[in-house]
Amino acid sequence: MASNADFKDRQFLAVIGDEASFAPWDKTAPHPANANTSTYRTLKTETAAIESAFESFTERKDIGIVLINQHVADRIRHRVDTYTAAFPTVLEIPSKDHPYDPEKDSVLRREQQERRNDVPMNQIGISPKEYSNLAQKKPTQP
Repeated sequence: MASNADFKDRQFLAVIGDEASFAPWDKTAPHPANANTSTYRTLKTETAAIESAFESFTERKDIGIVLINQHVADRIRHRVDTYTAAFPTVLEIPSKDHPYDPEKDSVLRREQQERRNDVPMNQIGISPKEYSNLAQKKPTQP
C-alpha cells in the first residue's frame, strides 16, 4: 500500500493523447509554474516520442495521474502493460474517434487477473471451483 509521502506532492495530471482529448485538460487543469515541465502531449508523432512522454510522466514526482488514449497506449502496449507503480496511476481513456475496449485496458486486465488468482480458501484446502460454488450460494436465514 502506498504511503501518504508517496502522493502528497503529486498535484498534476498528465495527458498523452490526441487533440480532442488534450484540449479540455489544457483549458481547465492547473499547469506547473515551470513551462519546461509540461503535463500534456498531443501526439501526431512516432512511437518513440509517445514512449518518451510516457517514461517522462511516470518518472515525475509531481504527477498523480497519467491519462492516455487507449489507441495511443496500444502503440506502446509493452510499456503500459509492464508499468505497475501505484503513482502516478496510469488510466487508459477512449477518444472521440476510438471507442474504449475493455479487453485492451491494462489496469482492468491486471485487476481481473488478481481476482482469478485471489482464492483465499485455497490455503485451507478448498478448490477454486468449490470456492466459486460457495460464493454463489445464498445465505440461509436462521
